[in-house]
Amino acid sequence: MYIKEIKISNFRNFKDALVPFHEGVNVIIGHNNTGKSNLLRAIGLVLGYSDGHRLGTSDLFYETDVTTLKQQSPRIQITLVFHRSEGEALDSAEMALFSGMMTDPTLSEEAELRYEFKLADAQEADYKTDVASATTAKEIWKIIDHDYIRLYRSSRSGGNPEAGISVGDVLGYIDFQFLDAIRDVSHDLYAGYNPLLRDVLNFFIDYSVKNDATKTEDEIRELLNPLMRTLQDRLQDGKSVFLKYAVDTGATFNGAVPDFDGEVTENEMFAVLRMIVKYAVGIEVPATYNGLGYNNLIYMSLLLAKMQADSSSTYMKRNAKVLSFLAVEECEAHLHPSMQYKFLQFLQDNNANGHVRQIFMTSHSTQIASAVKLDDLICLTSPVLGQINVGYPRVIYKDNANDVKSKQYVQRFLDATKADMFFANKLIFVEGVAEELLLPVFARYLNKNLTDEQVLVVNMGGRYFSHFLKLFDTNNPYTINKKIVCLTDIDPCRKKKNEPDEKYESCY
Repeated sequence: MYIKEIKISNFRNFKDALVPFHEGVNVIIGHNNTGKSNLLRAIGLVLGYSDGHRLGTSDLFYETDVTTLKQQSPRIQITLVFHRSEGEALDSAEMALFSGMMTDPTLSEEAELRYEFKLADAQEADYKTDVASATTAKEIWKIIDHDYIRLYRSSRSGGNPEAGISVGDVLGYIDFQFLDAIRDVSHDLYAGYNPLLRDVLNFFIDYSVKNDATKTEDEIRELLNPLMRTLQDRLQDGKSVFLKYAVDTGATFNGAVPDFDGEVTENEMFAVLRMIVKYAVGIEVPATYNGLGYNNLIYMSLLLAKMQADSSSTYMKRNAKVLSFLAVEECEAHLHPSMQYKFLQFLQDNNANGHVRQIFMTSHSTQIASAVKLDDLICLTSPVLGQINVGYPRVIYKDNANDVKSKQYVQRFLDATKADMFFANKLIFVEGVAEELLLPVFARYLNKNLTDEQVLVVNMGGRYFSHFLKLFDTNNPYTINKKIVCLTDIDPCRKKKNEPDEKYESCY
């Protein structure tokens, strides 16, 4: 099972939106304030992720229509649609997990999980009475913030909306990890008493022994616990001398003789460990001395290692996670371009080896946008507040020969410079370098600054506009909503027969 799509209503800048996803890596791009981060948080709300922040008035979409606000108190509704993976067996653990959440049990193809944040039903009538005399949206929002937001409740359900099946048990088997954009890894991360590092070390200590199918649990336990016996043996000689002091001081009164016993657990041992970085020249430094980018990569590797541990049925038994999802906001944070490529490959490999079922990552990086396949991109645009348009190249280009050719050309064409077209507000497509250099100059003569207007001039290297215009043709669904201008000149192409040299056919 994987998340096929998300439906969002009245959450932050989403008034009403549907965003499709696919298995593997989903790279969500677009200019600022299009809702990329909010999209990840919406997924997290349904899957039970909490950053300690209780939703408030600011998390509701700011509806300005007074009539709408009077009809019903504003509420957040988010639905995740899960779809059966291609070739997935009907008796797989994931299918069993969602067996009660199927929207059509006879087909066993799709399941739904829903999140709702709304005013308690008992207060709805009071709300309508209180806002009835309001004349502006601002008045109503003040009433909500002052009198009603504290009465809002969160709930989750699954399956058909009419059924309202509880999803508590299901969420316990879903692992959702979220890394926000503003992250500075704590120094404590690199000490063994940190919960994340401790859990990872617990899983990987004696990894080969734990995964040896030929050994019983008792044999494994015997192999993993020699430390305390060694310590007891080492204490034998000195213990008799030490305990003599207890005898001499009378501590053996009534036959009570002090001795030593106990166990040392791995968790206690981990507390004295510190992560260091060894250089080839022999220098060793604490990991906390590293830059933010390097430490974030280490943190990510630990997080994915923990996800692997949590999904191991051998290690976690019945508590093993069945599905795992990773969300990374601004995945390029603190990384230079070549490390961004490496990091992207790292995530793709972890998805391919099954450690993470689906990855969602937001980015403003042209390096990331140009490095992934067109099929992995999801481009958000927001022409007006509340309206989110979703560009999804995966469905724009069809299987016919013409579209396949166009898609291949665009994929080859996109580099770190050209990929900037996904982030600019408006685009001007031109034939060559001369136009690319001259247009900004012409604009300045007209007292216009293309950079300030977020207009990008894109050099097509010829008249290949048609391949790219398919991405932006808003007559079709899931195309990217941007204003485009194509500028071309009337260069001659070939001379007509029996015509003077100055008369040529136009290429345009």
